[in-house]
Amino acid sequence: MRAVKFGGSSVADADKLRAAGALLAELRARGPVTAVVSAMAGVTDGLLGVARGALGGEQGWRDSLRAIGYRHRSAYRGLAGVVPRAFYDQWAAIERDAEALVHVRSTLGATQTDLAAARFSGWGERLAVRLLAAATEAEGGAGFPVEEAPIQLVTSERSGVDPEPSALATRAWLLPRLAMPVMRGEVPILPGYIARDAEGRLTTLGRNGSDHSAAIIAQALGVTRLTIYSDVAGVYTADPNVVEGARLLATLAYDEAARIARLGAKALHPRAVEPLAPGAIPLELRAAAGPFAPGTDIGSAERLARQRARAATWVVAARPVGDSRCSEVTALRLPPWPADAVDGAQATRAVAALERALPGCAAHVIARDEARLTVPNAHARVTAQAWHAALLERDDEQYETGQNRLAAGA
Repeated sequence: MRAVKFGGSSVADADKLRAAGALLAELRARGPVTAVVSAMAGVTDGLLGVARGALGGEQGWRDSLRAIGYRHRSAYRGLAGVVPRAFYDQWAAIERDAEALVHVRSTLGATQTDLAAARFSGWGERLAVRLLAAATEAEGGAGFPVEEAPIQLVTSERSGVDPEPSALATRAWLLPRLAMPVMRGEVPILPGYIARDAEGRLTTLGRNGSDHSAAIIAQALGVTRLTIYSDVAGVYTADPNVVEGARLLATLAYDEAARIARLGAKALHPRAVEPLAPGAIPLELRAAAGPFAPGTDIGSAERLARQRARAATWVVAARPVGDSRCSEVTALRLPPWPADAVDGAQATRAVAALERALPGCAAHVIARDEARLTVPNAHARVTAQAWHAALLERDDEQYETGQNRLAAGA
C-alpha cells in the first residue's frame, strides 16, 4: 500500500478536488492507496476566526461561518450538481459546536480558549474528507471517508506538553476500520491535523500538522511510500514565491529535509520525516498540478547515495522569530563542506558583508555550513534574494568555488 496526502491548496475548489479525485482513482487502479487530506485552503484560518469570535463575544462570526458553509456547498455543486444530505447533517453539528463556544466562554482561561478554538478548527479536515470522497466518486473511483481523528496520542491535552503521537496506537485504531474498505477496492480518506489524546479528547497536532499526520499514518500502516501533493513540486534552494531562479532540489536525506523545514522552508512540516526515517519509508513531494512531474525525493542518505551523485548547493530559508517583527534568514550548504574547505573567519566575513549592506541586522555564524542573519521583516525578502543570488550564481559542485566566494565576502 502507498499513502498520499493533499494539502489545502490541492483541494481548494471543485476543479482542484476533481483533479485530486481523478488522481486517487488512477492510483487505486494500480494498487491499494490511503489518502490524508487537509482542510480547503483558508478554511482552518476561517474556522479559527469563527471560534475566537464566538469565544470573545464578537459580532459577525456567524456571517463568517455561513460563508464557509457556502464555499463547501458550492464545491459539492461543482462536483455533482447537488449537495448531499450528509453535508447538511454535518453542518448542523458544526453550528451546534459554534453556538456551544458562546456559552462556555466565561468558564475558560486563555489556554483553554486556545485549545477550544483549535478543536473547532478541526472541522475543516472533516469537511474536506467527505468532499474528496465525493470527488473520487465523481471520477469513477470509490472513496471511503473517515471523519474521526485517526492519530492517537500518548500525551494528554491537559498536560500542556506538545502532542506526541503513537504509531502503534494509531495502527491499532486504523487497521480494523480500513481493512474491509481496502479489500473492496475503496480508497480510505482520512483527516489530517486532528487527533485523540490519551484521555480520548479531540485535539490537534498544531498548525500545518497534516504533513505530520500523513507521516504517522504512513508509519502505522507500513506503506511503501508517502507522496505529499501541494502547490509546489518540492523543496527549493529558496522560496520560489520570493526568489526568482530558485532551483528544485531533486533529493534530500531525512535529516537534511528536517533541518531545512526547521529553518522555515514551507514545503514540509518540520516533524514530517520523523515517523518515516526509522522504517526508511520514502517521501515524495510533488505538485498537485503536475503529479507525475519531477519533485523532491526524501529518503535515507545510503539509499540516495545509491541513486545518484548529488551536486553541492546552498539553501536559503527564512522564518519569523520572537514577536514576529524580525525574521531569521539562514544560508545552509548541503552537503557540508569538508573540514578544510572554509574556516570561521571566512564565513564571518561573508556574513559581515551582508550585515553592512543591511544596517541594523544582527548576524552570526552557526556552523561551518550554516550562517544566519536576523533582520526586520521588511528586509527578509530582499535579504533572501540577495543571499541566494550571491551563493547560487553558478553551480557549486566544487567546494573551492564556494570557498572563494565567501573569502571575497559574497
